[in-house]
Amino acid sequence: MSATLFIAKMGHLLRGGISAGTHYESERANYLFIFSEAHNKAVRLEGRAEYPRILLDDNLKSQLEEMNYTHMDKFFYEDSDGRCCFDIYSVLPVFPNRKDFLTDINKGITLNIRHNFNNKKELAKLEYFAKYHNRKVGREGMNFPHLSINII
Repeated sequence: MSATLFIAKMGHLLRGGISAGTHYESERANYLFIFSEAHNKAVRLEGRAEYPRILLDDNLKSQLEEMNYTHMDKFFYEDSDGRCCFDIYSVLPVFPNRKDFLTDINKGITLNIRHNFNNKKELAKLEYFAKYHNRKVGREGMNFPHLSINII
């Protein structure tokens, strides 16, 4: 289970970025030193994500396409603003307890929507994720449309 799905299951949302680049780390005397172009790019992507989603760096996307990576459509999707995002639900079909996961996500997000009803900024993020969730639960391979989240 990915950390993102675990957090969503608890009703909390994440955003992030996936990138590639040079990376160096060294551990000495129980201290970890990291210098990472990839990490810096991912942090910048996370800052631009705005909503609970994980953005894919454009350069990394191009590299994957040049390599003829055959699973782009399985693990990534293009969002309404044209950004390429990691599909966190793409891993759910292999989990035998996916219905339980989706039920917990439904409950967690529904409770957070009720709790944040007067917080427009937080509510917008929750509605964004609820729409994503609803698109995924009715699709082939999941087929749990009854676990859609009611959006007010």
